[in-house]
Amino acid sequence: MKKLFLAAGIMIITGAVISTTAYFSGAGKSNTPIEYKEEPIHAANICLNSKYTDILIIRGDELSIKYPYSDTASPIITNDDNTFTAEFDNRTHSEIDLSIFSLNFNLNNENHITLEIPESFNGSITINSSAGDLNASDVNCILNINIDMGDAYISNCSDTYAKLNTGDISASNISGNINFSTELGDIKVSKCSGSIELLTDKGNIDLMNGDIQNSKCS
Repeated sequence: MKKLFLAAGIMIITGAVISTTAYFSGAGKSNTPIEYKEEPIHAANICLNSKYTDILIIRGDELSIKYPYSDTASPIITNDDNTFTAEFDNRTHSEIDLSIFSLNFNLNNENHITLEIPESFNGSITINSSAGDLNASDVNCILNINIDMGDAYISNCSDTYAKLNTGDISASNISGNINFSTELGDIKVSKCSGSIELLTDKGNIDLMNGDIQNSKCS
């Protein structure tokens, strides 16, 4: 009887994983080489809504975005004086690593969105991501980061707010207001200054070598 229950459980898990894989990988995964498009941004604020794509935010000479572009993965972009908004759904380029007990997203290293932010930019950047990692470095604007599944790596930035459902947050050399939370993951913060609030439901918090004015950790 126990063997029967075990076999049934394995079949249920396998079926669920296969169904999930089919959904995330999309119908008829494309083998077409990824092409990129780069364009300038003329707006005070930036909002990216992304699925299954890593995001890089780096220092650059001009305010611009570079992103994967194809017939099956083209973003919807609106760009006005106030806010640049881009909607990405690039799951056709995702690669799924499938095993019985885990479903891991191994995003193609070449498949990512890059934001270049000049030093003079003093607006805000909002990132809403379903799955994928975020790496932000050397920018001095407000960062608002929301990730369902993925990790966030942040360095040499100011006022940063990051909320993750599943994933780790690693930050160093952040100044100003820092508010990090994750439901399932670890938070590591070092060499930061200002007001800090760190919250995790299931994970560890490491706060090291900082000039902290106010702090709240739980």
